[in-house]
Amino acid sequence: MTAKKNKRGDLFALYFPLLILTLCGITIFAFVYNQNQLSTNIASPETILKLEDELEIFEHNENILLNELDLSSGTDLDNQKRLFCTNLKPYSKFLTSNIIFNNQKFEQSFWDKDTEWISFCERLYTFTKDENIITIKRENSKKQILLVPETNEKIGFNTKLVFTHSKEYKINLNN
Repeated sequence: MTAKKNKRGDLFALYFPLLILTLCGITIFAFVYNQNQLSTNIASPETILKLEDELEIFEHNENILLNELDLSSGTDLDNQKRLFCTNLKPYSKFLTSNIIFNNQKFEQSFWDKDTEWISFCERLYTFTKDENIITIKRENSKKQILLVPETNEKIGFNTKLVFTHSKEYKINLNN
């Protein structure tokens, strides 16, 4: 007795590729049709690039001011920190705008008094000495900015940017 061959599988081999091609065609048609119907806009990365440039300029000025300090003796770090903070004030625009430090947001009016700036700066920076190395560290601080698309379209994606920055310098007293 011979076994009957099942013919249903032969039909499925023709049906399956036809189904896949039909679904691909529908997807492509829907994509092309909706491209003309939707107007979407996302935030420009220009703000992020400007922020990174401002940070680079600030760190350059910060480095110059640190090199001007008299740290050769390694003593009297508190006075050197106060002098550094006083000299840093003209370059502080980067730090003082939209800043969050220790989960506290600072309004622009906070920076009107010089004493507030010095107090903040002394909390932000730590000067420590370990043998012949002085470590100067800017603690983590954040900037929070809302990026808004430049043009008003049907759909616009606002993006909340949190930019975290810190820096550590090590100065060897032997050199």
